[in-house]
Amino acid sequence: MTGSIDNLFVARRSIRELSADIDSCAFETDLLHTARMQALVGAWDNFAASDTIRSCLHQFDQPGSPVRNPHNAAALVRMLASEYLTSSTRGRH
Repeated sequence: MTGSIDNLFVARRSIRELSADIDSCAFETDLLHTARMQALVGAWDNFAASDTIRSCLHQFDQPGSPVRNPHNAAALVRMLASEYLTSSTRGRH
């Protein structure tokens, strides 16, 4: 959680960057926050990692999923197309 190891539990952008980028802010506050919380809740007996978060994110577009809705599905498409999950400005000075 300190950001010394890159993983999806750490925000991909700093607070300052999020305040200036509406898409990144939406990705962090809507999609990633929800997926992170789902990963942690589901980790009672398992280890939660970046792959767990990715799996939770894909529920946003799965039929029958309680988190599926047109807004989330469209935001997930934008996030994946932008390669947001593999990019990070954290730790850069």
